Amino acid sequence: MLHKTARIVRLIAVSAAMTATAFIVGPAAGQTNIGIPNPATWVSGPLYNPPASHPIWNPAKVKRLAGQQVTLGTQLTYSLSGYCTVASKTGTGGSDATWTEMQHALIDWTQAWSMWSQPCAYTATVVPGARVAYTHKREIQKALDGGVMVLVVPTVDSVAEAQDIIDMVYYPPVGHRIYGPSQARQIYANVPGGYRQTFNDNIVLIMMIETVLGSQAANDIGALGHLDGLFGATSDLGNFSGYASGMVDYERLIKNAHDAAHAHGEGACSAFSFRGRVASASFPAPYGGYVYSFDCFQN
Repeated sequence: MLHKTARIVRLIAVSAAMTATAFIVGPAAGQTNIGIPNPATWVSGPLYNPPASHPIWNPAKVKRLAGQQVTLGTQLTYSLSGYCTVASKTGTGGSDATWTEMQHALIDWTQAWSMWSQPCAYTATVVPGARVAYTHKREIQKALDGGVMVLVVPTVDSVAEAQDIIDMVYYPPVGHRIYGPSQARQIYANVPGGYRQTFNDNIVLIMMIETVLGSQAANDIGALGHLDGLFGATSDLGNFSGYASGMVDYERLIKNAHDAAHAHGEGACSAFSFRGRVASASFPAPYGGYVYSFDCFQN
């Protein structure tokens, strides 16, 4: 029996060596990557290279890069006309993108995709956006394939979780988003440079800090890059901390997400009720004297 086991082990080793040898042969004419394919050393081809000009066609991204405030108009129900009303709202508190509520509302994916496919959903001033239900590949893929260009991910509690989200959102070489037929390719068929080629430059990714654990990791999460904003969640920071708006400990959690975003060049986001806490607005006790300057809001 021992002899038979040893023979099997030798056969496996020989087979592995032959397989490796099969990969190594070459190189063929025009071949760039030689040897066994290795993701760490693989040189990507030009198929999906972005244009040298890196065009930004997402209006929410344009405003974010310009340091202007971005407002996300909330859509809580399935209604094509109602969605267009939210998407077309302009002026103070107007929509730069929608916040289609996929976490707490009864909207399903068929309904969401139907709203995002309306002519009003993507214009020169607005794009589809959504808060997904949780940090899951299916949720993120469905949102992006449906046409979302502002993605809000709730309850991010750690650097590892944040990195997984980045990996799910971005196309290679940044992440591992799968490419396939999707509604998004139809919606953005005519964007400058092509949808796949320019997606990584145009997506707006916002992660929500909603717990004390997330607040603890906020600065390290912000340091990862590939984020456009950290959102200090007004309701759940109270839910998880046991403090209400106006109490010093609560304000400290909001301020922590705010400062972590700004420390890394990202937008500090919160509920629209916090919009007045801008510029050099300093709040006396019981607010702890904190100074806020928010960049994006849910309306």
